[in-house]
Amino acid sequence: MRLTRRTKSLALAFMFALGPSFACATGDDEPKATPAPEVDPTPPLDAAVADATDDGLPPMPSTCSAGGFCYVRSPYLGPLLAVSASSVDDAWMVPEQSGALLRWDGASLKQIYEYEGPTPPNITFSGVWAETKDNVWAAAMGSDGHVVLVRYSSPPGGGAPAFRELPTRESATAILGIWGTPAGDTLWMVTDRAVLRVREDESGVIVDNLVPSTDAEDAGQYSWRGVWGFGPGDVYVAGRVCPSDYCEPKDSYGAIGHYDGTSWSVTTIDSASDVLSLRGTPPGTDRRLWFDTSEPSSREGDGSMTTYAEKTYLVPITNAGAPGAPLYSHPADVAPACSNRVGHAAAPTSAWLSSGLLLCRWTGTKLEPVQTSPGALPVVATLNGIWAGGAEDVWIVGAAVTRDGLPPRGFAARRTAATATGGQP
Repeated sequence: MRLTRRTKSLALAFMFALGPSFACATGDDEPKATPAPEVDPTPPLDAAVADATDDGLPPMPSTCSAGGFCYVRSPYLGPLLAVSASSVDDAWMVPEQSGALLRWDGASLKQIYEYEGPTPPNITFSGVWAETKDNVWAAAMGSDGHVVLVRYSSPPGGGAPAFRELPTRESATAILGIWGTPAGDTLWMVTDRAVLRVREDESGVIVDNLVPSTDAEDAGQYSWRGVWGFGPGDVYVAGRVCPSDYCEPKDSYGAIGHYDGTSWSVTTIDSASDVLSLRGTPPGTDRRLWFDTSEPSSREGDGSMTTYAEKTYLVPITNAGAPGAPLYSHPADVAPACSNRVGHAAAPTSAWLSSGLLLCRWTGTKLEPVQTSPGALPVVATLNGIWAGGAEDVWIVGAAVTRDGLPPRGFAARRTAATATGGQP
């Protein structure tokens, strides 16, 4: 991985090559052949599926997985898209293609909100961020093409927590990532067109479009896919830079931008065509970022065709706010087949990551697969969201198939210190 740093005010650049002192934990960086599919060694569990109930919902597993994940009944039939929590006993979830919000109250999962308009007529949630029990942001796309925020908190000026719809004038086709500040008073998001900082006061929603700008001689066009921060003046975005509004992967470079509270600086990753995801360690701990890149893996002899492979990196943040030399890297085609497409870091030495199917736990030195399905059942079809509150407290959500012939439905599963050692939920 080669990094180049550019600032708005000065076109400085530096580049480092990974020598022996910066060796990644995976060792050799050369492309490797795709391994055979991994087989879960855990033997099947008895009584793996509960009987269907009178409410007509498809059955769910009645046992926990060998990895300690216990499934809870969802009031929503469809797949679940995202999860965020203030603790393992207070979690918020977003169903796919809906304007509804679900909440786990420590005993059951219930729908507690549904958007009813009138302006815009409909919304579709993209993500949720729960900083504390009574301070939650949810980001949505309105049917009119504008970003809409729904917030559950005490109103500005005080009062009991309540839901408030906060429509904006920001146009977008997709919300690609969100991050909330530790104080819970600000939500950052990246859309297909913008980097937005959202706040609220007694007059309503305040939106600042803080798209990183470049020097006049730099005609690059940035496209951002993820956002993470360690404080209101220490925020990062990740994506790619192109020489024009549209470019082929062979013409683009991966990019990570840093906002210091006043201005932006951008580091380009010259060995990658894109940075596909971004997340980091919790504020107050060692500042580290997880991100995935798309990197050229092979090229035809005449140079006309290039294939790309995904690779996951863990890097420290320097005092200057730039990504440092990688502490760890993991190619997607090397077992275990995990990446950082979905994930959450609970600490510098504890994180849960997934490519969307296999779930892995970061131990501080390596990624270890963790079984999510009870027995031989193909419960997890797609893993869409992860929240981790510690080494043991974890929520996962996504789409599941519980019996042959049934369509995918939503699932939510919880792991605690007790279930991780075979105890009851």
